[in-house]
Amino acid sequence: MEKGNASGRFQVDSPLVALSAVDGSLLGLLQLKSSARSEESGPGADEQMAELILRMLGSPPRTPTRSPGARCRSRRPRTTS
Repeated sequence: MEKGNASGRFQVDSPLVALSAVDGSLLGLLQLKSSARSEESGPGADEQMAELILRMLGSPPRTPTRSPGARCRSRRPRTTS
């Protein structure tokens, strides 16, 4: 979280608060998927949750021109070594 914030990938004021929000979101997803009504959540609920978490952290929303599989990788800053 701190590396993503330092590199500009995320925009959070407090990494601890952001990590708590991510943890809570993941617990909510686990509850949704394990509930008796999990079939109503749809097969893409985990991908939707991942995108919402990234947007919550400050990543821009995916655009229609990008493929869904490329949305996370394309936002990683390039490192020079």
